[in-house]
Amino acid sequence: IVLQINAFLACSHPKSIVLFVYSRFQKILSLALFHKMSAPSFLDLVFVMDCTGSMGMYIRLACDNIEKIVTEIVQSEKSDVRFSLVRYRDFCDERSSYLVQAEKFTNSVERMQQYLKNTTAAGGGDAPEAVASGLHAASKLDYRRNAVRVLVWIADAPPHGLCPGQGDTLPNGDTGCPDIMEIVENLAKQEIIVYSVGVEPSVGDYPALRGFMRGVSDRTGGRYVPLGNAPLLAAVITGGAREEINLERIAEQVMEEVQQLRLAPASAALPEDALYNLASANLQSRGVTVGQLQVDNVVDAGEDKAAAEVASVVRNSKSLAEAVRSPALQAQAQSVASRPSMVYAASSDVPVRRSSGPVPMAAMPYAARFASAPGGAVPEGPVPMAAAPSYASQSAAYVAAPISSEQVKRLVSRKSAKE
Repeated sequence: IVLQINAFLACSHPKSIVLFVYSRFQKILSLALFHKMSAPSFLDLVFVMDCTGSMGMYIRLACDNIEKIVTEIVQSEKSDVRFSLVRYRDFCDERSSYLVQAEKFTNSVERMQQYLKNTTAAGGGDAPEAVASGLHAASKLDYRRNAVRVLVWIADAPPHGLCPGQGDTLPNGDTGCPDIMEIVENLAKQEIIVYSVGVEPSVGDYPALRGFMRGVSDRTGGRYVPLGNAPLLAAVITGGAREEINLERIAEQVMEEVQQLRLAPASAALPEDALYNLASANLQSRGVTVGQLQVDNVVDAGEDKAAAEVASVVRNSKSLAEAVRSPALQAQAQSVASRPSMVYAASSDVPVRRSSGPVPMAAMPYAARFASAPGGAVPEGPVPMAAAPSYASQSAAYVAAPISSEQVKRLVSRKSAKE
């Protein structure tokens, strides 16, 4: 290209020279982008798992599918993948087993399988668990500098301090680690993308939990996935990891588009969401597509709206106490008394939902799918997680699609947090 430019400069009109150089520069940029899109990627994938008594099914599914997860990511994205596992229980388990166990990163599938095979579901005292301690341990792992960092948090119970009215023995949060909102902020600054997987319908027993998990993911540029069909776990992990790898490959292009819109007089005053819509439309007009994880939403519309309100509070709170004092979380806390308690059989992974009285349908929409006793009470006995048709039919797929405004928003969120 340099030799061609030199020859052209010797015999051409100045305007022609400018056009020629610009066209060649565009070609160089296109080649650079193609190289980045096709170059091998690096992925550090961390599982942060609640390992108390109710989570055995999800631990086994992760163990059974880890080889499939790795193979698909490596083959489809040409990725160099490393794994880690962080297990957490609760403070009452610290003497008999553990509070938190964090495994070092490994690129060995066999070793990761062994990590998971050595993981059992047991313990857990009060309803909340040591979530903050688990996320804190994950934030201190040895991530590679050039890697896409994805943290998959799988849980069915809240952190200490989020639901003080539900018999929380540590209403001020975990001891021995920073406030959980400080931990989340640290994850965001490290560009650790949190995919929060909420185990349905269990998360619905804790009024603010869906919104909290969603807020954590929003703050780190990740996604919240309500999972009612447990066998989809592998597809969610694989699809989420692939989406983030592909988003990272076009991050510079997206950030440049957003920056140009912020500087342009016609769009500088637009609200953020409108700006992201315009950015995605402009990118789509240039043919920008990216892989996306698509998962059916199994959450009732009313509960989904309430979760979005809580997520907004969590996303902008500096401490958990500040979030809990907000009107959105206070409103959620007021519904605690009308919700049934959730206990687990010692030898079973299946939730056993028990109620001493009627379950208000407005407070707990999914109860109607199981209720058969007079007055709407939930019958005694096990309630399989995927028993309801809306859960059993839940699907997940990874597809190539035009970049969405939601993806633009997530990229901007995590790049801004790093700054």
